[in-house]
Amino acid sequence: MLALSGCFPLVDVAPPERCEQVAGAALPSIPDVVVAGESASVTLTVSASNCLPVETSAYVEVDGPDLRRLPATLKLETVGRVARVTVTFTPALVGPHQVAVFVEPQVGASRKTVEVRRVAPLSVAARVEAPCAQEAQTASGAWICLAGARVTVWRDGMQLQALPATGFAISGDVLWLLAPGQVERFEDHGGSYLTRVPDAALAFAPMGQVMARGGDELWEASVAAVRRLRLGPGGLEEVGRVALPPGLCEGDWSARVASEDEAVWTACTSRRGAARLCRFEVPATEAGVCREVEGELVGFEAGGLWLEAGGLWLEAGGLHLVDLSGRALSVALPGGAKVVATTGGWPLVVSSEGRGLLPQVQASEVGLDAVPENVSVLSVSRDTVIAGSPVRRVAYRRDP
Repeated sequence: MLALSGCFPLVDVAPPERCEQVAGAALPSIPDVVVAGESASVTLTVSASNCLPVETSAYVEVDGPDLRRLPATLKLETVGRVARVTVTFTPALVGPHQVAVFVEPQVGASRKTVEVRRVAPLSVAARVEAPCAQEAQTASGAWICLAGARVTVWRDGMQLQALPATGFAISGDVLWLLAPGQVERFEDHGGSYLTRVPDAALAFAPMGQVMARGGDELWEASVAAVRRLRLGPGGLEEVGRVALPPGLCEGDWSARVASEDEAVWTACTSRRGAARLCRFEVPATEAGVCREVEGELVGFEAGGLWLEAGGLWLEAGGLHLVDLSGRALSVALPGGAKVVATTGGWPLVVSSEGRGLLPQVQASEVGLDAVPENVSVLSVSRDTVIAGSPVRRVAYRRDP
């Protein structure tokens, strides 16, 4: 037997360093809305297989849609085996930006495409120091505001007139003021007041929604029919009528109505999770045409429905403008965004961070423009945005 004797050297082996995994540390953070001309911060993460070394460092690259590199700053944090790099930059262009972070020494990299939106191009059209339950503008720029039982007329921030009325309708430079049993017609010639033409009240007792069409027509839509009335020597005379089929809308009749050329358009919720768009000629020369589409009705104009998708053929998570043929113009919504219907007919999209987005249609595409900072939107249409507070209004023209 071989006997061994003597001392063996002791080797001090440290236990392997342990790095705790922190829940959520590896999740990136990207804003829902990034806007050209405004500073944005994007946090990307890189995970290591072992503990991050003390000398961990990082650098970043941000490239615009024109492939030019943008100035950027970074903040590096290490959490367990995860490097979190927050990149701050100010994009100048609209479109996709490539953000990349690299963690050294040889830890890894992370890349993300960040879509940059433009600020909605708006120009001030009118300012009104009054609460308005209904508001609109003539073609010559007079701002009409209904509050209580009167209409005030404004131009260039100054009140011109206060007239008794319970409602109104505008077409071009013609304003119709509604009151129980009568209507008055006014013309805007761009001066310091609107002129009543003819200079007398006209008998009119509408039973439904009233729209102005051209300079001398009123259209009235009720649950049963649409009437077309024209100003003649003896007052308002009916020149056309079309009966509406029953069952257009779910429950009580609550259609939104708009007139166009020789026809009237209606839109309403037809059943849960679906909406119906119809067109009826007045007077009727052919049968009305309707289309039902699945989705939540969030807006309407003559010729189209705004729907938040919920159907089989419209992409979920999108906002869609659908016409009578079924053709849809669509845009994806940012994650967590909600869609709000407005009195102007077009919807407002609000991101999860509270930033407003305005739908805009150019050619055959729908986009979402960011609402300028410190603008509180109340109403949206194709051409106009109304913003402000309950007692102060600013009307903006929507520029291309």
